[in-house]
Formats: sequence, structure tokens, C-alpha cells
Amino acid sequence: VDFATNAKDLSKSGFDLKGGRLDYINKQSAASLVYQVRDHVINLFIFPTTESDMIDVKTYQNRGFNIVKWTNRGLEYCVISDLNLTELEHFAQLYRNQMPLPQSKLY
Repeated sequence: VDFATNAKDLSKSGFDLKGGRLDYINKQSAASLVYQVRDHVINLFIFPTTESDMIDVKTYQNRGFNIVKWTNRGLEYCVISDLNLTELEHFAQLYRNQMPLPQSKLY
């Protein structure tokens, strides 16, 4: 991919990193990290965005899957799983806690 991202080790919290791959989403390259908790697979897609940093996450449900999204420093993060929404939000929060904080804009 033409951007840098790091896989986070969340195994102490029960989310095991299983692997990663390059995907193509919405006509652009995306990093895809795969985590697992119990029998549930969690896909984390990361790709460049022009959207501003999103302090609060957005959550969605679609076809039996839960989705958690946020942006940080020019990258969009999209977590998708059949894991219940509370646990998926917990995973997203753990991942976000290991990220640098958004840079404040000076005017």
C-alpha cells in the first residue's frame, strides 16, 4: 500500500491478530488486518481519506454485521464483524487507544 499503518497487538485483551492483506475498496488500496476473538473474525480495513479526524466513532449494522468507523490523521478505519456491537466497540476503543491523537488544527 502507499501509506503506512501498524498492526496493534491486542492479544492481552483477547483479540488475536491472525494476519493481514492488501485489499481494494471503493477504487483504492486498503490495508486489511484480521483479528479473532472466540469464534468471531474481525476485519479492520484502513485506507486514506480526505475526511477530517472523527473524534467519536460511528456505528452501523448491515446484513447481520456490526460496523464501527472513525478517521485519524488522514486514514479511515472500518471494523466489521458479526461480533456483538458492545464487544466490537470495545475492540475499536482498544485499537484507538494505541493510536496517536489527532493533530489539532491551528488557525
